[in-house]
Amino acid sequence: MEAFPALVAALHAERALFVLIGVWAASLHARSAAAVFTTQDYDLFLPADVDNALLVWRTCESMGLELLAGDEPLDQPRDRLLAERIRAAPAAAGRGAQRSPATSRTHRS
Repeated sequence: MEAFPALVAALHAERALFVLIGVWAASLHARSAAAVFTTQDYDLFLPADVDNALLVWRTCESMGLELLAGDEPLDQPRDRLLAERIRAAPAAAGRGAQRSPATSRTHRS
């Protein structure tokens, strides 16, 4: 199975909550193969839920995917403390925040 369908299947099997965003999400609505775009990364938006973030991170890591937040690798260790810090970040940033730290990009390492 290709990486993208395998990732979505694994996340669904784990009952993880996520929204696919970015180029891969747009390509799902393409009317023909000529309108499909692909990239090396998959953009996921995760709700601000600590247990769900840990589940998604473990699932992605088990598939050999690298996790990024913005353009930077997601910090290690990927544990409850990190997930709680990320969950709290949008509230601390206030209304002017352009990008939620809960947005994770994954790509094959």
